[in-house]
Amino acid sequence: LKVTSFTTSEPFYDTLLVGVLGFRKGIAPIDGTRHCHYITPTFNLAVSELRKATAGEVDPADRVTGPGLHHLCLRVKHRDSVDTLCRQLKKLGVAHTPAQEYPYAKGYYSTCFRDPDGIKIEVMAELQHTGRRAAWGAAINQATADALEVAASKL
Repeated sequence: LKVTSFTTSEPFYDTLLVGVLGFRKGIAPIDGTRHCHYITPTFNLAVSELRKATAGEVDPADRVTGPGLHHLCLRVKHRDSVDTLCRQLKKLGVAHTPAQEYPYAKGYYSTCFRDPDGIKIEVMAELQHTGRRAAWGAAINQATADALEVAASKL
């Protein structure tokens, strides 16, 4: 989610998502931009402040839009599901990024494409974590993960 002011938006989302709805919060930069990640076992909302594109960015058009939804990221359990989705998107004539590892985090494997209204959708394979993060990640709702894989196979 892109916001115009972290100073205003961060306390709002802290109160709503952490204080009221019980999300966990983490702060981690992506591409050098501060992001707040509001997390449940089945959902992650990343909030960041708008910024202008810089020379050499992979998708600079995503950086200059107004506040609102940046993209929707859906998780699947296995890299094979991302690869299968890419083959199906190709058959449908839907342009997409290559299914590959991206530098956002170790093992980050995904593809991106746009829906008919131009909304960017990313499908990523679950990251493999160790320790406490692995135990927490294991709590992800199995039915949700399975449903995403079934939906990806039907595209």
